[in-house]
Amino acid sequence: MQQVERPVTATFLFLGWLFFLVATLHITQFGVIGFPFVNIDEHAHYSYTLELLRSGRWWPDFNHFLLYDATSGQPTEALNYLNHPPTFYWLMELVQRIFPDINPIHYRLVPFAFYLAAMGIYARLGYLLKLPRIGTAIYVLLPPVLYVPLMGGYYSNDGMAVLGGMLASLGSFHWFSNKAKRGFLFMAIGIALASVKLTAFMLTGAYVALALIIHCAPRRELPRISLPLGILWCLLCALPYLYLWMEYGSPVPNTPGQIYMLTHKPEAQAIAVLPRLDFLHFVPMALGRFFSQFATREMTPLALIALIFSYGYFLLQPDKHANPVSRMMLASLIATLIVLAIHLVFSYQRYLEYGWLRDSLVRYYFPLLPAYGAAIGGAYASLRKKVQ
Repeated sequence: MQQVERPVTATFLFLGWLFFLVATLHITQFGVIGFPFVNIDEHAHYSYTLELLRSGRWWPDFNHFLLYDATSGQPTEALNYLNHPPTFYWLMELVQRIFPDINPIHYRLVPFAFYLAAMGIYARLGYLLKLPRIGTAIYVLLPPVLYVPLMGGYYSNDGMAVLGGMLASLGSFHWFSNKAKRGFLFMAIGIALASVKLTAFMLTGAYVALALIIHCAPRRELPRISLPLGILWCLLCALPYLYLWMEYGSPVPNTPGQIYMLTHKPEAQAIAVLPRLDFLHFVPMALGRFFSQFATREMTPLALIALIFSYGYFLLQPDKHANPVSRMMLASLIATLIVLAIHLVFSYQRYLEYGWLRDSLVRYYFPLLPAYGAAIGGAYASLRKKVQ
C-alpha cells in the first residue's frame, strides 16, 4: 500500500505546484491584471523601490515618503504609507537597475519566484509529512482556497516573507527528524527572509523557538550551540526594526503616510465618529472581520473554521509530541495564538486612535501554511479512518 500511496502523493503535490505556476503567471503576466494598480498596496511597494532608485538613499525618509507615478516614474503629491525595512526593495532596486527598460509588469516575476520557491517547499513538505491520500488532497487544496495564486505574483515583499516561513517549517521538520545541522540552517535562512515583514518575522521566529523547545523539552536538554547562535541571529535580523524604533519611536511607525491612510479611508472616517468599544467587545468584532474579509469568497472562512476544528481535534489526542507532524502542529498553534494576540492588541490601539479596522489579514499568516495544511489534512484523514 505504501508503495502505491507515495507516487500518488507526489503526483497530487506536483499538480498543486503546477496549478500555482500556471494560475499565477496567467493572472499577473498575461493580461488579467495590469501593473501596478492591482490595488493600492502594489503601487506603494513599487513606489518604495522607485524612491530608493531616485534618491540614491539606502533607507527612505518616512517623514517625506511619496507615491510615484508608474508611467513617468516621477513622484506625485500623494503620501506612501509603507513603513517596512528596505531589505526586499534593495533587491528590487538592483533588478530595476539591471533591467531598466523592460515592461514594469515583468518586475512581478521576482516576488513570483519567491512564491514559486515557497510553494515548491510546501509541496516537498507535503511529501515528507506522509499524510494519507485524502489528507494530501486537502493539503494541496488549501493554498488555492486561500487565494494564494492570486497574491503570488504581486509586486510586494509578501513572497519573500512567505518563503522564509516555509523554509523555517522545512527546517523544523528536519530538526524533528534528528537532522539538526540541516534543520538549523534552513530555520536561520527562513528567519532572515521572513524579517522583511514584522508579522512574518514574529510568526516565524516564535515558531522556530517553540519548535526547538518542543523538541528538546522531553529530553530535558537544550541545544548548547544552536540556542545562543539562534538568539544572536534573531537579534541581527531584528536590527532594522530597532533602527525604526530609535528613529521613529516604533518598529511599525505611524508615519505621515500611515496617518493619512488611517484617517482618510471612508470606513475609518465613518467609524471615527462612533463610540469606541472596550477590548472585550472589540475582540469578537475584529475576529469576525478576520473571518469575513473575503466576503465574496465563501471557501476562505470555511478553511479557517476547518483549521480551528483541526487544531481542537489535535489537542484532544494523547500523542501530541509523538512525531514531527504533531510537533509542527503544536509549535504552529502556539506561535499563531501568540502573534494573533499581539495583532489584536495592536489593532485595538489603532482602532481607539483612528477608528481603523483593517490590520488583521489572513495573508499575514501564510508563512506557516504547511503546518495549517497538515493540521486540516491530518485531522480529516484521522476522522475518516475512525468513522470507517
